[in-house]
Amino acid sequence: RMALLRRRAGSVTLIKTVVNDSGGTLTRGDFKPYLDGNPASWGASTPLSAGSHTLNETRVSGHPT
Repeated sequence: RMALLRRRAGSVTLIKTVVNDSGGTLTRGDFKPYLDGNPASWGASTPLSAGSHTLNETRVSGHPT
């Protein structure tokens, strides 16, 4: 979970890097992003209004956060 405070309207691009250094095979598609509780997309520019915003992603069993 991550909090974001914007002083002015703008946009955000969510970036996810998955490190599989223990033999894992997960990709960023295995982690679903949410912006203010709504489904979002990795790598896409998303408009944001000024104010507080919350970023979350689904947890994947066995993968550290």
